[in-house]
Amino acid sequence: MPTVLIVEDEGLLALDLEEWIEVESDLHAVSVPSVVDAEKAMQGAFIEFVLLDINVLDGNTFGFARELLFHHIPFAFTSGNDPDLIPRDLQAVPFISKPYGRRAVMAAVRDGLAKSYLKLG
Repeated sequence: MPTVLIVEDEGLLALDLEEWIEVESDLHAVSVPSVVDAEKAMQGAFIEFVLLDINVLDGNTFGFARELLFHHIPFAFTSGNDPDLIPRDLQAVPFISKPYGRRAVMAAVRDGLAKSYLKLG
């Protein structure tokens, strides 16, 4: 079953995202509150998409985002930050502004997964 990793330190938001993903799709969702936990979750798991808050418990996620790009793992930022503050090399990444809605999140997940499958084919 395809897995979506959610890197979000606000517990209720993480739970909402998990529920939306699992109820509206045949995907499995796992949430973690920090970059360290995200890196651990990536080990031994086949993560196909990541929803990535910018500021989490142990700092910003820009370095982790670059790792995702390097490994060709699609992702989207989900943040209340100003998108203009995202480093230039990450500005092409989809950005979902908080407060976000279910439709926007699910559209980003579906679009990211579709791009992932196109690379595999």
